Amino acid sequence: MNLGTGGMDASIGAIAQSIAGFEAWGVNAKMLLSGQDEAKKYASALRTLYSSGGAASDERNLFERILAGQTNIAEDGTGDFGAQTTYDSGTGTHTITLGRDALSDGSRFGMNILLAHEAYRNGVDDGAEGQANETRSAVLGHIQAAGALGATYGLGALNGAQLDEVRALQAAYRGDSSAIAGILGSYDSSGDYWLVKLDGTIEDTIDRAFYREYIDADGNVRREKVEGSEYEGSRGLALYNFLEDNMVDDMRGSHCETIDSFNPTVVKDVLGWDDMTLRLAIKDGVSISDLSPQLQQKLKIEQLLTKHGYTYSDEEGQWVGTGMKVAGLQQNESIGIRLVDGVWEKFTAGMTITRDADAYSVYRDGVASGSYDVIDSADVSFYKRDLDTGVTEIFHPDYAWASIDKTPGNPMTVGGHTYEGNTIVSEWFKMHLTGYVGDYGVSTVGVYTDAQILSGNMLNKGGWRSGLPREARWLMHPFGTNGTSNGCIGPMTNEGLPGWNNAGTVGQGAYNFQQMLNQFSVWGIYEGFEFSVHMLGQRRPR
Repeated sequence: MNLGTGGMDASIGAIAQSIAGFEAWGVNAKMLLSGQDEAKKYASALRTLYSSGGAASDERNLFERILAGQTNIAEDGTGDFGAQTTYDSGTGTHTITLGRDALSDGSRFGMNILLAHEAYRNGVDDGAEGQANETRSAVLGHIQAAGALGATYGLGALNGAQLDEVRALQAAYRGDSSAIAGILGSYDSSGDYWLVKLDGTIEDTIDRAFYREYIDADGNVRREKVEGSEYEGSRGLALYNFLEDNMVDDMRGSHCETIDSFNPTVVKDVLGWDDMTLRLAIKDGVSISDLSPQLQQKLKIEQLLTKHGYTYSDEEGQWVGTGMKVAGLQQNESIGIRLVDGVWEKFTAGMTITRDADAYSVYRDGVASGSYDVIDSADVSFYKRDLDTGVTEIFHPDYAWASIDKTPGNPMTVGGHTYEGNTIVSEWFKMHLTGYVGDYGVSTVGVYTDAQILSGNMLNKGGWRSGLPREARWLMHPFGTNGTSNGCIGPMTNEGLPGWNNAGTVGQGAYNFQQMLNQFSVWGIYEGFEFSVHMLGQRRPR
């Protein structure tokens, strides 16, 4: 694979040399005298832009444009994206809008690397091939900037995802392009596919394939192509095949088959009729069953899209809109999609934790209970529901669960008693699976997110307390018989058995945990899918 660095010196060492003058007074003075608010608010990121690419680089060009007021930086905390670059042809200015993902990124150099990526964005739709090439350059550019920062400040200054990207690029320079190819393929080239978001929202773009959202190891919302989802022909028919007959009818709110039950504009567009032909068809009571199956499907799917505010753009060759969601999701649930032998499966899955009435006796006033029955502080079950059929499968493991923080370090006083503050207390939150390398005895763990803990802190999408991205995460992982939790929730070793982290020993915590992972595999749950978690019972101490 030819990386095509576009004339850039891709050597990490060369880039490191170029940033040796990061704090040079001339750069600082130029920023100070520019009068731009961005020069103060994003000073560190601007220094990275100045230094990481050389005098003729895209990064240096963005640095100069920001200081000249030709590129502005805005923030949109509600935006479901990292950053977007737009271009106003009337004023000749660009705007980089920072979305929720960027604003919640607590990593040391997240903003620096993000602006290095946006330096390659021109804010103009250059078509599918042009957008793909632009994204390729942007990804390679920001990885090189990350490598330079790592070379200067130490690789420990990068978070896990940033470090993985740098190592993948270094491997590519040594001749192994497999990792960087996967990384390049994971980035959005400004929307190129039917995308099904975690909340069920459906978006159309350009590429003829289906993508799904998932949560990566650092808590970022990513998107990946569903294997085998490529299609040819009509975009609408591809979406119809994804949703299937019953869901399409349910979502459009009608099973009526007469022509007059459809939007006249949709009918004329799909069938090529004029007003007179439509009136005669309605008068004669024409049924869509008189049409070919393909035309029936096109009528139904276009009616559905139109009902939810989508319009077809001939110029862009796609349906424009974001107002429709896959039906069947309930409170707090996310959608999972996959292809099984060529047939679409749309599902959701969740976890119910019922905490025992005496749960907080596990650790109160500095005293840990020695009773296995008390340490076993919750009952847990899992479900998976097919969104097409409504059929629900239940998995109710019969082993004990730890759910209460009993590790000193974050004491809280409630009702005259002292408890440790890391216990999750939310009624509703999320959990996703991610790969893990460590001593738990399993290669996959769960990450609890979007939850409040007893001390009042919130857990973000990475499983960390907001603002503290590199501390230990709140995980679903195995425990021994002592259930020594620091806020995590997971299955314990069976009473009376020694050990806890050998998945090959029946009854140990890791073995019990692996049985859950095996069930998730049978269900087709993939890494990054978000379980809905519902906490019942004694959520808080009395």
